[in-house]
Amino acid sequence: MTRWTIVLLATLMCAVPSVQATVIVLYDSAVLAEKSDAIVVGRVTGRSSAWEGERIVTRVTVLVERTIKGGSAKELTISADGGTVNGVTMKTIGSAEFAVNDRSLLFLRKRMGNELVVTGLAQGKLDVMRSRDGVDRIRWIPPRASAPRAAELDYVIGQLAGAERAK
Repeated sequence: MTRWTIVLLATLMCAVPSVQATVIVLYDSAVLAEKSDAIVVGRVTGRSSAWEGERIVTRVTVLVERTIKGGSAKELTISADGGTVNGVTMKTIGSAEFAVNDRSLLFLRKRMGNELVVTGLAQGKLDVMRSRDGVDRIRWIPPRASAPRAAELDYVIGQLAGAERAK
């Protein structure tokens, strides 16, 4: 390698900005449950975004319908990185997104004290959909499975509650 080639490569390396990435590890429901401080079924009743330092954080209010793990609060506030304030939008790739009236099975963990966040980014928010026959269903990854499957919400809740009781 010539001296000029080395100088050119060194210059190019210095000119490239540093890059940060979000790494998502696929969790099945057993791992999500183990890493979570709370598991609830709830409906989003409100959301509010604000600047916190140099980032935007959205606070999501959830009315709790059922608690599988954790306390017995009737309402929870979840913090989610990202949101929109005064026309400025910030997003975290792979994070859970919330809209008012979303009904979901939520796996939550505590961060920095008692602040609740979704466990495993978007993996910890499983939206509930009512089928034509009136049955609530979700897409989840059962223990030791590698791909999501459709299942009845009551079945999944029973599986998660049984695992919690067995501890």
